[in-house]
Amino acid sequence: MTKSRPTLDAVLITKTRAELRAAIAGLRETITLPQAQRVISHAGSLGDDLQPLRLGIVHTYTSDLLQLWLDLEAALQGIDLRTYHAPYGQVVREAQAGSTLVTHEPDLTVLLLRREDLHPGLSKPITGVSGAQQQLMTDQIVEQLRATVETFRKHTRGQIVLTVLPSIVGPGLGIYDAHSEVSESVWWERTKAEIARWSKVITEAKVSVQG
Repeated sequence: MTKSRPTLDAVLITKTRAELRAAIAGLRETITLPQAQRVISHAGSLGDDLQPLRLGIVHTYTSDLLQLWLDLEAALQGIDLRTYHAPYGQVVREAQAGSTLVTHEPDLTVLLLRREDLHPGLSKPITGVSGAQQQLMTDQIVEQLRATVETFRKHTRGQIVLTVLPSIVGPGLGIYDAHSEVSESVWWERTKAEIARWSKVITEAKVSVQG
């Protein structure tokens, strides 16, 4: 017998947050923006104590459109979420003492970067770069990330999560990249491994590199 799909009406009559999470589970992939707003409103009427969380988002690509979905997840988990979105592209500025981010006193700071932000040489394909030059780029990327994270750690009190958005452009050699001695894909995987090794010694920061 086929189990019927949950409906929004069933979600909106739940009495506890646990019931709300269970009821909405089957709608998560299809829920619309207006429906999400109604769920958030309903969650606010449940009356239980919420866990406060101050979130700071520093980004080099649009993050504001994520806010509704962050609010929805916070509502489902019983979190009183207070989010600050830094101005677009102001990574260095927001890391400084007295910035709006620092004043916000985030419990969690999320750095949303693009791969192209990590090194000037990544603004174009690196197919013409030698193996030695690729290693130099890796060293410079790791050092730049280390300096950036340590600056944020100096002025913010909470956890730091760093993510790197995958490049929207494929390797310069296309399908032949895997056969090249200076494969861009192989270099990027090696660079991510270097970042991961560095992040293991940073106890106050969590680093997640995607791409």
